[in-house]
Amino acid sequence: MEVNRYAIAALILLATISYLYVREWSLTRQEENSSLKNHDIKVVVVVDNNPYRPDLKTSWGVSMYVEYKGIKMLFDTGPNEDVLKYNVRELGISLEGIKHVIISHDHGDHTGGLPAIAGKGLEVYLPAHSSLAGWVKDLGLRPVLVNDTMELGDGMYIIGELPPIYEQALALKTKKGIVLLVGCSHPGVDKIAKKATKELGERLFLVIAVSYTHLR
Repeated sequence: MEVNRYAIAALILLATISYLYVREWSLTRQEENSSLKNHDIKVVVVVDNNPYRPDLKTSWGVSMYVEYKGIKMLFDTGPNEDVLKYNVRELGISLEGIKHVIISHDHGDHTGGLPAIAGKGLEVYLPAHSSLAGWVKDLGLRPVLVNDTMELGDGMYIIGELPPIYEQALALKTKKGIVLLVGCSHPGVDKIAKKATKELGERLFLVIAVSYTHLR
């Protein structure tokens, strides 16, 4: 399936709009406002550099809390543990019960919040070329280096790393197609999306990305 940069740009625009709806749905339970309605997916942006609610802290970076078919995950952790802990508390989200932690790439604005879950023995999925495995292990977590696209569970996939700044993504299958969560997309969000659709054999439905996503 061909995925070009113009199609991805349109999807990111849709995601920007949907982001607000996803957050509104996640925070107020107004399901009619969500593009993910009836797909058994909940996405809450818990750390972001754009203000959304005055009671939340903002910081350069991103972290997303995800529930998919009853499985709780963190996609990236933002730049530091204090912001992550503060925002999840204000949002009424518990980090207990998190099953998967997926790190898109090694940059500190995506990994700095990992100490918030230190000592829990959770598996933290890192790109194969990550240099953080030792640090993650020192935090009392279990690093898992991901070489190729892998299935985490029913309909959940980590899209294997792409260069030049090695980065991976999280893909969730829905009836309408793939919901793709990406970090900075240093390799190019179009390339990541193309890899996801090709390897999973599904069309792309929605890209949820940070505001400074790279489009190449």
